[in-house]
Amino acid sequence: MILFADTDHTKQKILKKIEVNFDIVDLGQIRKILGVEFILDGKRAFMSQTAYILKLAYKYKLVPNSLVKVPATVGTTLTRDLNVLPNEFSYRSLIGSLSFLASRMRPDILYSVIVLSQYNGAHTTKHVKALMQVLQYVLNTAEYSIDMS
Repeated sequence: MILFADTDHTKQKILKKIEVNFDIVDLGQIRKILGVEFILDGKRAFMSQTAYILKLAYKYKLVPNSLVKVPATVGTTLTRDLNVLPNEFSYRSLIGSLSFLASRMRPDILYSVIVLSQYNGAHTTKHVKALMQVLQYVLNTAEYSIDMS
């Protein structure tokens, strides 16, 4: 369980109430859990997944590219192609990784990931290119975080 409180006094009061029914151990300030990093700056708290994004970029051999400013280019149309040749690109794996990211920290890529996930079983080079654009956008904006204050 993660507990956020505005003062140490409030935190201690809550912990004492919880201890009545449960055996607990206070592990101190949270740093990272389930791929989400917590940055505490005075009374402000931020959530980020920069390390996870950099790990994905390394896996797919991407470097920042300032030309990509949106997860999907306006006017992009994708269709299902029945004559898809098998390829070695791990499309489903990247969809899963981006879904994980979108569901926790990056609602800005959620729509693109959902649309691209519809082609898990029949993706073409155009689908892979669109998916890589989403990843490129995420890498370019890796420093984005959620202010929990």
